[in-house]
Amino acid sequence: DPGTLSQTGSDLDIAIRGDGYFVVKGPGAPSLSRRGDLSVTNDGTLVNGAQQQMLSENLQPINVGAYRSITITDEGVIRVEPLGSEPGTKVEVGKIALTSAAGAQLQKAIDGEIRTVDGTVPAVDGIPKIVQKHVELSNVNVTEELVNTIEDQRAYEINIKLIKSASDADEAGASLMRMPG
Repeated sequence: DPGTLSQTGSDLDIAIRGDGYFVVKGPGAPSLSRRGDLSVTNDGTLVNGAQQQMLSENLQPINVGAYRSITITDEGVIRVEPLGSEPGTKVEVGKIALTSAAGAQLQKAIDGEIRTVDGTVPAVDGIPKIVQKHVELSNVNVTEELVNTIEDQRAYEINIKLIKSASDADEAGASLMRMPG
């Protein structure tokens, strides 16, 4: 389930509104991610916080080069104002690969990445929409999980006490049944 969106104000923070995924490439084969805390490497490649390369629609790494400003549209089009250009000059450097993964059976692969059951990545369809200057927070409610953990711990302790009481009662009954010796 998607998490809530948090506004950061950083031009390199993006989030997917609703369902969908970014197509990324780490050390292995391409995979899916919802991580949008982006940065630019020394060689100009766009990566997320896990150092996975953000891929373009043709599944190639996106190189943004040196820039003064960057804009990412809700469709994933990346435009930069290159260093050394006339102020206001905008150059399109790529479009982020987005997929809704509609109808695909996804699973976390052995390398921890999200792919289809057959190990491939769903087709890029551009359906998901991006929100710039936002990141997606965890979809786990920490308070709710803490309360559930405490309730589980209490239930466990009660069950242990019941088992101990049953064992004590069984031992008492067995001692009554013993023949005096």
